[in-house]
Amino acid sequence: LVDHADDVVEIVLIDRQPREARLPEDLLDLSDRRAPFDRNDIHSRSQYVYGFNIVEFYGAVEHPILYTACPAHHFHVPVYSNIVIRDADTLEPLELGNIGLVNLISPLCRATPILSIMTDDLGILHDGTTCPCGVKSPYLEIIGRVAPDDIKTCAAGAADILKGVKV
Repeated sequence: LVDHADDVVEIVLIDRQPREARLPEDLLDLSDRRAPFDRNDIHSRSQYVYGFNIVEFYGAVEHPILYTACPAHHFHVPVYSNIVIRDADTLEPLELGNIGLVNLISPLCRATPILSIMTDDLGILHDGTTCPCGVKSPYLEIIGRVAPDDIKTCAAGAADILKGVKV
């Protein structure tokens, strides 16, 4: 997916396969990141226009696990990982269904001391038994970020350094 409808048209033309895409109804314009969107709509349009399926995932550079979405678009927690939702003020763990900071935990990375990573993402951990896909492990719903614009994540700071910007 791309940010502007013009770019989508270019991709359709590069593909050189005739498509019956009508502008703008059949193409995706995600330039307004704050606008709500329907994941099912995005998935069906990408299949129609491009001929491929989208695989969603959630992760962090500092964390070795990618949480891949199930067909219901839920990020289930695999058996080799754990997610704790924490209160933003006290960092105390919250019960299922509450919004808080996402704490990613996994014993898989032994080369560096990153067993537990506190993100600046807000999320909700849900009971997995409610998911229609059949996977019973809890799943994560990402709500957004809590970091103001002037706070830089590790990845954003590294990108600035690579660009020669003084951090």
